[in-house]
Amino acid sequence: WYPVIGFLARFSPEKSPGIFLSAAKLILHHWPSARFVVIGEGALNLTTYVNMLGISQSVEFKGGIYDQNSLVSEIRSMTLVEILTLVSFGVGGVKEYLHHDVHNNEFPQNGVIVEEGSAEALANGVLDLLANQTKREEIAKFAHLTINEGFTIEKEVEAYRQLYVKILQDN
Repeated sequence: WYPVIGFLARFSPEKSPGIFLSAAKLILHHWPSARFVVIGEGALNLTTYVNMLGISQSVEFKGGIYDQNSLVSEIRSMTLVEILTLVSFGVGGVKEYLHHDVHNNEFPQNGVIVEEGSAEALANGVLDLLANQTKREEIAKFAHLTINEGFTIEKEVEAYRQLYVKILQDN
């Protein structure tokens, strides 16, 4: 068994792809069979950094996915439940969709939020899930529900409709 760990974002400093790759190196010390899939494009040359870290045999670049429907289709088609177990920094829109509080009964845990900007914290969050199959499967189950119920065409259309109504009312 080898874990597949992914990064999905634009390759820019604020998205922290370098921190993800540094975390990948730390993870490989504990899970040498781990594989890392990097989805995205941008100004940063991550191939050079991967080579500098010495982890090029474990990292695969997939290019960018710019259409949300294509992205959701891609995520839904993945057969490994572990691929939807999310470990992230609690920044931007992540906090809106990623529920980390294990004591919140209203929203079951569908991911793990770690200290922003820390490769070690990111690696430890992933390693914790790799070591705990029950927790990983539970979080993955709720991550699937978040994707399947939270990112539908109908919900997107309704969100845009509400935005347009608000704009019209404000003017």
